[in-house]
Amino acid sequence: MSKYKPRRELTEAQRKARAASDKKYYEKNAKRIIERQAQYAINNKGKVPSLTPEKQSEYAKRCYLIRKVDPERQTQHLKTKRAWEKKDRMKNGTKKRGYSRSWALNLKIEVMNAYGGICACCGESEIIFLTIDHINNDGAEKRRNGEPMGNTLYAKLKRLGFPKSEYQVLCMNCNFAKGLYGSCPHQIKKCLDIDTTQHVSSPAAEV
Repeated sequence: MSKYKPRRELTEAQRKARAASDKKYYEKNAKRIIERQAQYAINNKGKVPSLTPEKQSEYAKRCYLIRKVDPERQTQHLKTKRAWEKKDRMKNGTKKRGYSRSWALNLKIEVMNAYGGICACCGESEIIFLTIDHINNDGAEKRRNGEPMGNTLYAKLKRLGFPKSEYQVLCMNCNFAKGLYGSCPHQIKKCLDIDTTQHVSSPAAEV
């Protein structure tokens, strides 16, 4: 019996011949194969341990390296993946979007509470209005160097144990003003002991 060669060791013609042979065999024996797989699952339920996370990672890396040197396999992988994702979105899209929103909100609540739960400038506590601020005004520079934003940043802060030296909670208004002017009007008011609202005139009053 000849040695069964891995797909990556075959020539283009050999790959096409094997694919055609496998397809022909499956079409001829599909019913028997499916019945055998179903019976195996019943007979071995609870007996076959699932792969550990380490084994799953190792297997994924090995498959990635194989696809990297096999363009045809990579193309087929992407085609299969996209087809599955499209089918999954149609079947579970609403459920997954609801789960994602719930997960994102819970993560934000956890992060905001870890940093005090209120705006460090004005004391706003409505979770929808709160965001993470870079204390040293270096957020743009960090993003240019690869720091994530939004939920990805929240997940990173959680993973790092919520570092307090570079991050704080601000409401959107204070965060926007601080980024635009370098300081929030609330802080200017405290320093100068003036009411900044007196310098804002209504358009209707000017008419």
